Amino acid sequence: MSSIGHILPIPALIHSPIVQLLITYILVALASICAQLFNPAEIALIGDLVPEEQRTQATGMSGIAGNLAYIVGPPLASLLFVGFGVHWAILINALSFLASFLAILLIRAPQAARSSEPEQQPNFFREFFAGIHFSFNNRILRTLILSGMVFMFGAGVINTLYYFFLAQNLHASTLFYGFLVSAPGIGGVIGAALGGKYAHRIGEAKVLGLSSVLWGIVVITLALQANIIPATILACLIGILNAGIGVVVAPLLLHATPRELVGRAFATLSPCVSLASICSIFVTGYLSSTVLHALHINLSGFSLNSISIFFVAAGVLTLLSGIYILVNLRGVRLADEVSPTQEDAVADVVKESIDA
Repeated sequence: MSSIGHILPIPALIHSPIVQLLITYILVALASICAQLFNPAEIALIGDLVPEEQRTQATGMSGIAGNLAYIVGPPLASLLFVGFGVHWAILINALSFLASFLAILLIRAPQAARSSEPEQQPNFFREFFAGIHFSFNNRILRTLILSGMVFMFGAGVINTLYYFFLAQNLHASTLFYGFLVSAPGIGGVIGAALGGKYAHRIGEAKVLGLSSVLWGIVVITLALQANIIPATILACLIGILNAGIGVVVAPLLLHATPRELVGRAFATLSPCVSLASICSIFVTGYLSSTVLHALHINLSGFSLNSISIFFVAAGVLTLLSGIYILVNLRGVRLADEVSPTQEDAVADVVKESIDA
């Protein structure tokens, strides 16, 4: 080993900027892969542990925790980075995952559901395509997928141009960027609390549709702003509506999906909305920096630059998707109590989907 160390400068190679960057990208990719495994498992576990009439409240509590972390995390990370250095900040972050792992070990989860009939041998491709077939032939799941893609496309537009909106449209100092970023997180806590308490009474499908319609209206209004104060208030409202949407998606998915297919239904939904978000970032970044960079439109006394136009387009698309949800999911309501008849119907759907 000592001779190898003389031949190959291993320490110097490891500490080179390119290798360090490559390692960082690999670790981020692995963390993203683990998240894709964790998220459907979390939803399935909520479905197993929480009765249907309480699932919206459960996802609301999860939303509150997530948005609190979104608010507290960045300033806490800055304090750790400045006070202790990057290594301690990353170590404490890793220990938080260890604490999460230990907490999950304390959960007494029911036995995992079989994804195939007892007499059948498991087959990945058959079960994978059965999940896709079920998702796109189920009215509720198909609506969630299509509307989710439209919403994430619009959200990708906002996220891509958020900083430039502050600098060019609001003419505000970059010092205020933190307020504009934290506003949706504060709104998210409020929205998750309100959604967890009232969404089931109103109806999850109705809350999803109305939240999408209002999200579109608020984003269109935000596009017309030229002052940081009303823009921050509108950003807080966007956070409330984001949470309203997030609180009801998982209960609707669990309501429409047999336990055996929850993982595959989520595995169909998640890549679709992620693809829409990626496409949105690419399209927005390209068009706003090239073809539409110098575009200005005067409309009823409002001067719209390319950023405003993108915001308006995102708002209109999401508003239309909200109308689509309200029409397509009209009458859909989560049961206050799951009856034996519903359990038998679920079993029939599982068998048909697996045989398809």
